[in-house]
Amino acid sequence: MIAIGLPMKTLHLSIILLIVATAIAAYVFTSAENEADGVIGLYWTPAKDGKVEIFKKDNKYFGKLILSGKSSDDKDEHNPDPKLRDRPLNGIVFLTNFEYSEKESKWINGKVYGADNGKSYRAFMKLKNGNLLLRGYIGISLIGRTETFERIK
Repeated sequence: MIAIGLPMKTLHLSIILLIVATAIAAYVFTSAENEADGVIGLYWTPAKDGKVEIFKKDNKYFGKLILSGKSSDDKDEHNPDPKLRDRPLNGIVFLTNFEYSEKESKWINGKVYGADNGKSYRAFMKLKNGNLLLRGYIGISLIGRTETFERIK
């Protein structure tokens, strides 16, 4: 017996159980974080006239537009703020504030900015076969549109 009154076998078992529980908790947390970060990367736009870079900042996910060729000179001419209509679309962060929902296995509560009309929509993202599905909608997700962005390998 040791000073605290527990048999040595009980103390060893308690320590082993504590170590195993800590390892399991660390694995679960790391797995969820790795799953959430699985969206980070480069994707082709649906028309393949540019790329989208998904990145993480302050535990939220964002998407930046990277245009090429002639379209890289396009301006944000439909922006509701007249001061922003001269800004280039190339480099604009048009996907904002997505949070990963482990329960739903998708990124929710985000916004997508539609440069073609200057409007912002509620949105969620999910991965399917390595590609990014982005659904923008008004009100409820039934009233919206889904676009597929092919991951660049």
